[in-house]
Amino acid sequence: MSRQKNEYVPFGELLLKARLEKELSRADLAKLTGISENSLLRYEKAGLDPDGQFPPGPKLAALCFELEISPLLALLGCLPYEESWGAKGKVWEDDLLNHPDYTMLSD
Repeated sequence: MSRQKNEYVPFGELLLKARLEKELSRADLAKLTGISENSLLRYEKAGLDPDGQFPPGPKLAALCFELEISPLLALLGCLPYEESWGAKGKVWEDDLLNHPDYTMLSD
């Protein structure tokens, strides 16, 4: 079953899917980002499993860069469902992309 654009995607699922789409092993991604394979495994469980862990900001940025993940979707995936997609009932991405400060943030 595929997800609709505005459905909540936990960070771990987003990360794993992006890595597999790039056909990278954890070892490959570890070399590209300087993040250990063990940490990558924990990040791929983030929001899905009690053993999961969300990455700190610099590592999150490195993962978004290497895997070409939208930083906004990555950040929203780090929030519990109730605080992100569920609370709003509408995708926040559209709201944020239309925000006047977005061009400054994207530059």
